[in-house]
Amino acid sequence: FVGLVGMLVVWRTARRIGGPVAGLVALCLLLICPLYYGHMFMNAKDAPFAVAVATLIYAFVRALNEYPLPSWRTVLLFGIALGLTIGTRVLGVIAVAYSGFAIALLVTLEWRSLGLRQTALRLGQCLGLMALGLPLAYLVLGIIWPWAWPAEPLGMLRLPLRT
Repeated sequence: FVGLVGMLVVWRTARRIGGPVAGLVALCLLLICPLYYGHMFMNAKDAPFAVAVATLIYAFVRALNEYPLPSWRTVLLFGIALGLTIGTRVLGVIAVAYSGFAIALLVTLEWRSLGLRQTALRLGQCLGLMALGLPLAYLVLGIIWPWAWPAEPLGMLRLPLRT
């Protein structure tokens, strides 16, 4: 089931970026990819991670399309996808770091046309709204993280302090 969700997310992402034909091409390419197709059925960690990263990328694409005011649905999707990505593998933090490149390009282009002050205001507005998804991301991460305490989700913050 997770692999099918990943196919849907890849199709929606490509469709949003390049139109219906791009979505169909991306879906077909993913369907014929033996690594993805094979891991859908036998790998309990890599396939969910791939789907979570694809969902996080979709949330980033939505946020960039709605820049500087991402919708509440985009913020919720970002929070859930970030929590799933980092909760599945800590390596998911790199996906967030990669989004910094897209933001840097956007800021550079806006800075040249709008000026530094207006660009900083728009960026701050967008990042502030996206930050509202971080508590949801932490909640989702706390639910699926192996060492999280379900009765006390904030307890995992104290784990590194124990000796």
